[in-house]
Amino acid sequence: KQFTALNEVNQTEYQKSPTRFEVRLEKVTANSLIEITAVPTEGASYKLGYHLLLTTPVFTGFKVINVSDFGAQADGIHDDMAAIGKAVAAAKKAGGGIIRFEKNKIYRVIGKKDMEYEAVFDLENAVNIKIEGQGSTLVLHPPDGLANIYHARNIQIDGFSIDYAPLPYFQGAITDINVEAMTMDLKVPDRYPVPETGKTYPKQPIFGRSFIPDFPGARSGSGNNISIDTVSALGDERSIRLQFRKTATGTHTPNAAMRGRVKRAKEEGATEFVVPHLRYGHQKGFTMSKRVLGLNYQTFGITWFLISGCRSLVILGQLPFKMSTSR
Repeated sequence: KQFTALNEVNQTEYQKSPTRFEVRLEKVTANSLIEITAVPTEGASYKLGYHLLLTTPVFTGFKVINVSDFGAQADGIHDDMAAIGKAVAAAKKAGGGIIRFEKNKIYRVIGKKDMEYEAVFDLENAVNIKIEGQGSTLVLHPPDGLANIYHARNIQIDGFSIDYAPLPYFQGAITDINVEAMTMDLKVPDRYPVPETGKTYPKQPIFGRSFIPDFPGARSGSGNNISIDTVSALGDERSIRLQFRKTATGTHTPNAAMRGRVKRAKEEGATEFVVPHLRYGHQKGFTMSKRVLGLNYQTFGITWFLISGCRSLVILGQLPFKMSTSR
């Protein structure tokens, strides 16, 4: 494979070089030699890095493990967390397996009824596991996540829709921004539950996100994460006031100033604000992955899975992460 990167007059310095080339090499064996050569044009400089996907997951010969055999009822009412956990544990103990869910069913997964983060699929140190949703829906209870994939090998998860009940966030139209007072007023539509009010979870500051359209009426744009201190009602339970913190105390960037972000939201005409749930938003769980393929997901103040330290390809495919409420 040979590629040539050409500079264009209107490109920025960052855009003058491609950020990534993707190449699929067929019939690679244990003794194959892959040579990578970069030749800069005259006067150019470059940095070269590469990431190799060691294999495409293959599960030939592994036993099919049905979650129904471990007691999963798939009726959307009963808690199937324990049954799914037993199926995953059986596959891990056997050194691999194909964990199969019934087609087009709804699985309610709750687990512990507390604020402790749990993963539906605990795949730490797992090998050779494929999880087939077959069009089923997993309805999680926040702050739980979909999967913990850590130091794992040959893993594939596909065929699920992911939902949450209760929702781990709400969204409101911005009616006022007071930069000096560090407040923002919202009107929350009926499609969301009535927001809980009070001070944010003390051990983990909550960041909401302003929504700044590219142009009036646009449904795409940019914005800022702003640390929320309190959520209060303004008479009407759907008229909400957010009190922001001055800094991001308690986070990995404790000195980050919030006033500039609030000012930008006002000056650039932010129209909406997404607010994590007072108790469930921004709990444990995050995503660290060098390579995730075929994943369609949207974030709403809570994250769903942890992928880290894996020695070969992890594929997440056909996983539309979306809430049942309209946005």
